[in-house]
Amino acid sequence: MKRTRTLALTLAAATVVAGGVATQGMAAKAPAPAPKTLSNPELTCQQLIGRFFNNLNPGRTAQLTAFLAGSFIIYRADGTHATKAQYLANYPTYTPWGIKVGDGDYDSPTLTCRVHNWLNAAPTSVTPALYTFAWIRGSWRMTSFAKFANVPPSAIDN
Repeated sequence: MKRTRTLALTLAAATVVAGGVATQGMAAKAPAPAPKTLSNPELTCQQLIGRFFNNLNPGRTAQLTAFLAGSFIIYRADGTHATKAQYLANYPTYTPWGIKVGDGDYDSPTLTCRVHNWLNAAPTSVTPALYTFAWIRGSWRMTSFAKFANVPPSAIDN
């Protein structure tokens, strides 16, 4: 009986050790840390906003869902707003937009972008906007988007 108990304990210990070795090789890789600095925050803004607009195309709902942070909120010039779930339930698709990034301000892990948007088809007015992104679990996620009242194109500053 003592020998049976010793064998059982030895097998149990071997299983635990083998299991630990097997799962050790499959451990999840830690996400990349947020960049300490950005050499060109405005370019990063341009790229991330481009990704957002691209993800608004039909058939890219999965990419848009992944790109928006869980805490995402949009605030529109007409005073309406939406959370991520509300936005995804009824988000627009866009015709080609032009954008001009005025400023990109990075304080790790958050990037805030001051931008002017305009519809390429009707560039008679521009829409000032703020976009914010955060480095979350190893990649950029959009956390908020605020649009303001349209202004004439002459209002775009350099």
